[in-house]
Amino acid sequence: MIELVVDVAQLREGLVPFLRDLPDALHQQVIRKTLNRVGDQAQSVILKGIAAEASIQTRFAKLAVDVERATISEPRYRIVVLNAWMAGLVNIQTMGDEKVCPICAAAERSGPFRVKDTWAAWPHVSGGEISVPLHPKCRCKLIPVEVSLGQKLDESGPIMKSATQLVRDQLPVVFAEEYKFAVHRLTRKAAGESD
Repeated sequence: MIELVVDVAQLREGLVPFLRDLPDALHQQVIRKTLNRVGDQAQSVILKGIAAEASIQTRFAKLAVDVERATISEPRYRIVVLNAWMAGLVNIQTMGDEKVCPICAAAERSGPFRVKDTWAAWPHVSGGEISVPLHPKCRCKLIPVEVSLGQKLDESGPIMKSATQLVRDQLPVVFAEEYKFAVHRLTRKAAGESD
């Protein structure tokens, strides 16, 4: 499990002492919106980093990564990368009987293959599995391969460093925007204007 942590208490007390001037509900809203916006940006950096590291498209990384966030009621706001898998790799699996031909046996030993390359070579999709027409009447299947990227995503690695740096850089900027918007809403409300 890899954590990118924001200390909410520190954010509340150190970075934004003037929140005390806002009503409590607005105070919580500003903190929540700030953390959510910066969390989205950090998650995007993590996903793009995983995609680049694994040489896959970001949309595959999104399917392959579980991200959990703690609520702001907790003392720490976490973006936790629970699992990171290298998507887009498959092995060719033969039927394993005496009818397996030398071509398929060699392909089974040669994997894994990239899904994008395999799709280009074997485009037929049936029943949720990509069939492998290495030759007529081929009975082989494509089996997805899961390769952990956990070692590359430790806290000191480049992906988490960039995400952590983004959080540090963006918290004050995004907070200032959200605080300004909250004050604007409060002013309009006091003047009797609707949102």
